[in-house]
Amino acid sequence: MERVKEYEKEYRTNNVKGAIKRFFEEYTDVDYWKEQFEYMLENGQDFCCDNLMANGEENKDWCYALHLDVDEKYVYICVIERA
Repeated sequence: MERVKEYEKEYRTNNVKGAIKRFFEEYTDVDYWKEQFEYMLENGQDFCCDNLMANGEENKDWCYALHLDVDEKYVYICVIERA
């Protein structure tokens, strides 16, 4: 399994919604994850992943992983997709 997309960015800010907006303005080809990051923020989640492939088969490794790390001085956002 190889990585298809991997984007990560750290923002020196405490405005998480603004950091999410800026991330998806820069990485428009993965902007379909924006709502998931907003959900993660609202529900206190810092990691989300899945191991089901598009055809419904279970994979031994995850197919995507989303990271949202929030500190008082920075926000780290990462999207990794694999196929």
